Amino acid sequence: METIDIFKIPMFSGKINLNVKPLINKINLLKKQNPKGNINSNVGGWQHSLPDNFDDQMIDQISNNVNRFAKELKLKNPLKLNHIWVNINDYSDYNKPHVHPRSQLSGVFYLKVPKNSGNIVFINPVGHLLNYDWGTVYLDEFNHYNSYTYTYNSEDLRLYIFPGWLSHFVEPSKNKKEERISISFNYSL
Repeated sequence: METIDIFKIPMFSGKINLNVKPLINKINLLKKQNPKGNINSNVGGWQHSLPDNFDDQMIDQISNNVNRFAKELKLKNPLKLNHIWVNINDYSDYNKPHVHPRSQLSGVFYLKVPKNSGNIVFINPVGHLLNYDWGTVYLDEFNHYNSYTYTYNSEDLRLYIFPGWLSHFVEPSKNKKEERISISFNYSL
């Protein structure tokens, strides 16, 4: 007998080699100028939109990876950046489950990730139906076929790109001394 994958959910993971110190300095200046920030998916923490030209080198590297991934997925491309923002999470801050509507591809690039500052968690689109019929009482172990969520490590210079429709959240930071800083983005035609 053969197991056949009829549907798959793609995600890209890679590293960007970039000096993030000047970016963090620019972000800290922006936060000082606008301490309230925006409230989107964040619970606590600070989010703020960035200009499309915030850092050309970073945006070029992200765009190159996004469009390479789009091409692999056979999406029409080139996709263009339609929104970019910064996330700063301190102790106990997190991002609740959300999607990125009107985006073919979305993602996150981690600038600063101290220990125990929360990972990104993706939710299976089948949702609670999967848990209902294939929950822990029915499973010997979790795998790509039967998991309700998948957790990926947040780490310095890590880039994740995923479909904008894929629900995800960020775990609460357990680090009492340092903040986690990431850049999130959306791309569309």
